[in-house]
Amino acid sequence: MALSINIPDLTSNLTQPQLIQKLIDMYPQFESYLISFFVILIFWISCHQVFNYIKNSTISMVYLNLLFLLLITILSILTSLVIVFGNYQISYILYSYVVIMTSLLLTLIWWHSTKEWKLVDKNLHPCL
Repeated sequence: MALSINIPDLTSNLTQPQLIQKLIDMYPQFESYLISFFVILIFWISCHQVFNYIKNSTISMVYLNLLFLLLITILSILTSLVIVFGNYQISYILYSYVVIMTSLLLTLIWWHSTKEWKLVDKNLHPCL
């Protein structure tokens, strides 16, 4: 998985002020990149927090986790879409939709891991 910023084709005879201006013009790309990085970072930390409580795993947990990882990789693709087509609403709508779906999936993973307390050690759970 990789987030990416496309460096524009630049001629080698640019002056330093011209190069600085080109980098300044790329600010929206950097901004989108950083926002997506931190969104993915929050999901990654949250996922680790959920899995810290899981004592055992089932094949359904593996599939849910794989789907979660798929959505994370789609977020990186949609980051590129937002960077390139940030002036179109649809790129933000798709990105937001995948963020919502990823959040719901992480909630489902937590729900599945805690239902009937089969996968969670009761001694480690802070609510018990």
